[in-house]
Amino acid sequence: TFTVPAGEGGTYMIGAGANIGAGTYSQLDHAIIYLLKDGTITSNYGTAFQSNPVYNTNHSFTDVHVLEAGDVLTVNAYANVNSGSGHVSGSGDSRRETYFYGYKLIT
Repeated sequence: TFTVPAGEGGTYMIGAGANIGAGTYSQLDHAIIYLLKDGTITSNYGTAFQSNPVYNTNHSFTDVHVLEAGDVLTVNAYANVNSGSGHVSGSGDSRRETYFYGYKLIT
């Protein structure tokens, strides 16, 4: 989560990525990563694998957004699996497969 500080509104480059997977091979039907601004989805990127399910995938995005002070950004990732349970890797280990960043652009 990132909240735009007071006096720091402007144009931002925002990016995120996640390794999204299933418990075993050929179980991941759909993977999506999305950006929320103040609780509303503003960008989403996904892939459907129903015709050929996979074990995992890496999804990422980079967007440019005009933000105001107090705007709250959050990134979520989701795995829809045909059996077992999905997961987002890297949140608790040293591989850093999940990330979220932003830079204020000087215009």
